[in-house]
Amino acid sequence: MPRDKRKVEEALIQKGFERKEGDHHFFVYVTSQGKKSSVRTKTIYL
Repeated sequence: MPRDKRKVEEALIQKGFERKEGDHHFFVYVTSQGKKSSVRTKTIYL
């Protein structure tokens, strides 16, 4: 059973990820010092 995309995206943002818009929603983890890390993920439109 798939998870609700909105809930997953909200959880990523709460954990420190920034959302970037594109053909998909891309998320990049930002450290507490404000630096972008190499940790990335994306969600797709359904």
